[in-house]
Amino acid sequence: YALKLSQKSIHCHPSMGRIEIRDPAGRDKMPNEFKFNHVFQDASQDEVFGEVSTLVQSALDGYNVCLFAYGQTGSGKTFTMMGEEGKDQGIIPRAVSKILEVAKLKQVQGWDFEIRGSFLEIYNEAVRE
Repeated sequence: YALKLSQKSIHCHPSMGRIEIRDPAGRDKMPNEFKFNHVFQDASQDEVFGEVSTLVQSALDGYNVCLFAYGQTGSGKTFTMMGEEGKDQGIIPRAVSKILEVAKLKQVQGWDFEIRGSFLEIYNEAVRE
């Protein structure tokens, strides 16, 4: 589908994982193209976490993991990451719960863990930790 914004048009191709921003008059040599892995349209918190939960397993396997949420103000980044208490928990509380659950199971088997994490927000060019 396409949206028109003053001097540019945005062409979204979710099934191909691509967005193009073009000059409708054809003055730009090449459109700006952005690629992505997945778009969630009306997805539940369960569905979103299901898609990124492999990153939690990678962290448990000892890899450094980063999940980057980007978008306009009001687009749902904070809700996706933090959610609400109960059924609508976001990615961060679900990930922490999963990590602590696995750590508890492994502790019974004699494993010893050191768990460290950091959460960072950049808003209007100001860093919030």
